[in-house]
Amino acid sequence: MGLLDGKKATTNLQFARLFKQTYPDVRLKPEQMMTKDDGIICTGAATAIYNLILHIIDKFDSKKLVSACAKTFLIDPARKSQVPYLVSLI
Repeated sequence: MGLLDGKKATTNLQFARLFKQTYPDVRLKPEQMMTKDDGIICTGAATAIYNLILHIIDKFDSKKLVSACAKTFLIDPARKSQVPYLVSLI
């Protein structure tokens, strides 16, 4: 459909090469856990959905709630990169 053509997107690091080959017009940022571009949000690995949840809570509620949820889910809301997890794929 071309929905992501010309836009930033991310994917799981394991699939980045295949994604880039399949969708060359997407500005792939596989090192990022989450991308936002023109109202489209993409998350990388399966657990990056938690970062999306925190983003939505932050957008519509408060930093205090984000902090409480991050502690509950054991998520570092400051982590924006998937690169530390790359070692396990080599």
